[in-house]
Amino acid sequence: MATGRRSTRTKRQRGFTLIEIMVVIVLMGMIAAAVAVNVIGNKHQADVGRTRIDMATIGNAIDVYRVRHNKLPESLDALVEDRELKSKPLDAWGNAYLYERSSSASDGYRVTSLGADGAPGGDEANADLHSDDAPPR
Repeated sequence: MATGRRSTRTKRQRGFTLIEIMVVIVLMGMIAAAVAVNVIGNKHQADVGRTRIDMATIGNAIDVYRVRHNKLPESLDALVEDRELKSKPLDAWGNAYLYERSSSASDGYRVTSLGADGAPGGDEANADLHSDDAPPR
């Protein structure tokens, strides 16, 4: 008889109860939610940072082109043709950069990203980024 009781206790001790499993699932859900909030909140900052780095790279390619040809390129395509850039760059949101010569810009040109919406203007995630703007702190 003692053997029968021992095997019953062993079976009970081997598995987890439904409540224990539910508590673990709830805790995993809370952790996943906290991680998701932090990741989603930082994606916009990462996209802006990547776009600013890309604009600095484009600016360097324009400066190299200016030194080699003693003039500014007509378009970003000229940088690709001259092999200053491997391909026509896209911003973090998949939109083409705008390039314009500008006498009001300090370097004589301006590179612009139209932001997440790909349209002029906007605020926050949709705000335009310009190469002659000071980076945010």
